[in-house]
Amino acid sequence: MKRLLLVLAFALVLSDGAFAEEISATTIEYKDANMTIEFIENEIVIGQATLISHKTYDEVLEITSGKDRIVIWYEFSEFESIKENAIIGVEFIDMRKEIFDYQGEEPLEEFEINKHIVPNPDYLQPVEKEYKLVYQENEKWLPYNSTNIPSEKIIIGVQTDLNWGEYLDIQLEIMNNRLDKHAMALGTNTGFVTDAPVNDPGGVPGGILDTWATALRDTSPATATKITEIGFWVNADTSEADMEVGIYDHDSENNVPGDLIGSEIGTKTTGGAQWKSITGLNISISPDTIYWIAVQVDNTTPNQDTDYSSSLGTYVDFLSGQLSLPSNWGGGSSSSTSRAFYAVWEAAPADTFDFTISMPATCTVNKGCLGAGCSTCTRCWAEPTDSIIPIDGNIACQGQDNDTPFLVIDFTGSASTFDLNMFLEETPPANLYLRVNSNNALATSTRLTNASQIIIADQTPTGTQDANIWVWGEFEAYYPDDLNVSGTTDLNAGEFN
Repeated sequence: MKRLLLVLAFALVLSDGAFAEEISATTIEYKDANMTIEFIENEIVIGQATLISHKTYDEVLEITSGKDRIVIWYEFSEFESIKENAIIGVEFIDMRKEIFDYQGEEPLEEFEINKHIVPNPDYLQPVEKEYKLVYQENEKWLPYNSTNIPSEKIIIGVQTDLNWGEYLDIQLEIMNNRLDKHAMALGTNTGFVTDAPVNDPGGVPGGILDTWATALRDTSPATATKITEIGFWVNADTSEADMEVGIYDHDSENNVPGDLIGSEIGTKTTGGAQWKSITGLNISISPDTIYWIAVQVDNTTPNQDTDYSSSLGTYVDFLSGQLSLPSNWGGGSSSSTSRAFYAVWEAAPADTFDFTISMPATCTVNKGCLGAGCSTCTRCWAEPTDSIIPIDGNIACQGQDNDTPFLVIDFTGSASTFDLNMFLEETPPANLYLRVNSNNALATSTRLTNASQIIIADQTPTGTQDANIWVWGEFEAYYPDDLNVSGTTDLNAGEFN
């Protein structure tokens, strides 16, 4: 729930440098759901490393494949002294259970691809990869030409080339301890993306597209609400042809595409190996939901093919002899591989919480309003009319009456509902308070304090008088009649958050 925080200001008108030391025997312990590793010597914690590249320790971080990708990074902190030669190395473990094994030169028809998916003989085995250490400074990655852990807080990452479909467990060895509960990365060029890929995906050529309808399964990101572009990779120059791209919902019972929820027809132009796409789409989707990204291409000369890869958790379905994308998929042949298809997604515009505040136009100069000839209230003026104020006396702000609230809030933002919270930015003098209510009922009003309190909950705005607030000065003590007591409210623009 978003909340309007209305801030009211109430007033009365009255070192040493680090030294290096050699590494001694060090052990580690995991904490914070395996996200932080403590380094321990002689039963004393000497420092820690926190995995900040991943949301959870077992998350598979999807990273666009290519050269010099940062695949994992930790924040090292709490070290009182420099640990020399602490970063011993990095090992990459192959996490693919299956791989694609095909030695032929001709592109495969879609139905032939599954025949070449075999168990990975190198599953859980180390992979030889070159890498570099990098560190972050001012949100930029720079070469880290050291194996030391400094006493100052530092973010250190691992940079390496990442292939499409490469699925790795990246394990750092720190002070003779392997960080083997962290963390996995997957090279990808496909599925839902925020930016269209531009480089060769580096997959296996094949997967003929001509007269096939091919769909790639993927789960929409947690904030995705719209598809604006769909594209696919082609491996060679072919003749011009019609093409169609689209999004299908998910038939969960059969694990295949269901109904076509949006598509667009275009022309696949000639040219060499490149990404082809249709832009300007406006296909509505739901967040965190399984969809299928589909492509259909008419006959070309020679046959058009794309790249494929055996990627973690991906599925492809395909239909032969298709001159367009069918409105309902209705079956097909499934393959536990990936295709070089992508869909650019956008999130819904963030809710806005703009508003205006107005006050009565019946205030007195130098009391409820300031300035020669003024009448619109700019502050709450609560003034006693008796020489002695009775205990528990409550005085309405000038300009307010039974039918006229002191504050009128008109909501001009886009949010569908809001809460109104109020608090005092300054503490009033002893025995003097400010009370507010969303109706002219003093008995049920709220005494404001420095702590935020909800005044109106789950309000649906209309744009006019979305929140009416009555305000009273509350006096709990006797004051002599020569003390001019008043209350003022400085109404800031406030903020929704």
